Amino acid sequence: MSKFFAKFFIPTRRSCNSLLSSSKKWLILGHIGAKNTGDEAMLLGFLTGLDKQKRACIVVASKDGKIPFSFDNDKIETIHMAPIPLILGVFRYCGVILAGGTFFNDKVSGFKWIKSFVSMARYGSVLLVYRFFGKKVVMLGAGVGPLRRSSTKLLVWILIRFCTVITVRDNPSAEEIRRLGWKKRIPQGFDLSALMLAYERTSSMNNLRGQTPTLGISLTEPTDSVNDGKLSLASFQHIMEGSLKQILVARPNLILRIYVFSEKEAHRDLEISCHIYNALKEEFHSRIELYRFNRLVHNTYKDISQCDSFIAMRYHSAVFSYLAGCSILLLPYHKKVADFGKEVGLSSNAILEFNARFGPEELTARICSLLAGDNSFKPTFPITSAEASAFGHIEEIYKVF
Repeated sequence: MSKFFAKFFIPTRRSCNSLLSSSKKWLILGHIGAKNTGDEAMLLGFLTGLDKQKRACIVVASKDGKIPFSFDNDKIETIHMAPIPLILGVFRYCGVILAGGTFFNDKVSGFKWIKSFVSMARYGSVLLVYRFFGKKVVMLGAGVGPLRRSSTKLLVWILIRFCTVITVRDNPSAEEIRRLGWKKRIPQGFDLSALMLAYERTSSMNNLRGQTPTLGISLTEPTDSVNDGKLSLASFQHIMEGSLKQILVARPNLILRIYVFSEKEAHRDLEISCHIYNALKEEFHSRIELYRFNRLVHNTYKDISQCDSFIAMRYHSAVFSYLAGCSILLLPYHKKVADFGKEVGLSSNAILEFNARFGPEELTARICSLLAGDNSFKPTFPITSAEASAFGHIEEIYKVF
């Protein structure tokens, strides 16, 4: 079926030459400008990984038409993430790259899933339009799945058949794509955000840590795919508040930093973080700090590098804390977070799932072990190896540039 569509609905490059520009520019798509640290970090990593000549060929579609990064005083060209600029781009760009992130998954249910599916279809339609006009379509460093619904599987099934290149950031994503019938090689590499380390490298991030023990944490709502509705948000907040209070009382020198990794409208990170912050602030005063979303994500990384230990719920909070050399306790809001823990060599003791074992006693015990320096909370995968693995995505894109 895919060959039939390709033959009758995708013009050849030769047939498009008279109509379309021969520009060497590439359009980059993602949730850029949507107040999500992970998406900005993957973009920064991708741009950092490119050489100067290739970087000059990049045009970034951003929600506000801006990005906060510059390279050697060279600004990256941007457009607004809006229908008209994206459609007109068919006549300007030689290809489109969906750069990093879990764009296609079934992590929510109900009305949230409907909104999620509309978003997936919107990005998918852009990719299909570009492919229709003979442009190259790349999914770079993608996270895919879990895919539970037939409608989502069908959408992804259609999209992957029109992709020129697909690279993924983890083995479960590769398996999801293979189950949908992709026969070509699927290059796999570490998350693109690892390449941002070269943007503003510090000789030793450990030098940023002071003598005061500091615990970082990122909070979000557990998704239906890992929680199945068994733990309400109010119960989760109550458990988290009680455990953190108990830890702060037992360790009077400990500083707690709460990091908001996403302030997207559809996410509740800020609401949950402010709830915990306000519940603890009155009693612990200056020992509690709240870090709002910062689009200069390399500064967020440097802030996290001052933490000795980190409790990570969001995927990129886990990535940042790993790259910063922290000891890590994962509370996976999504299956991909647990998969990441295994990828970097964390033991099962460092991954506390939202199952029957999750409760105030177990959470407090795990945090105590984390702060005590238990080696099971220390990743074993070398950071330099993660950078080299992430650069594999760049090497693949060079083949089609």
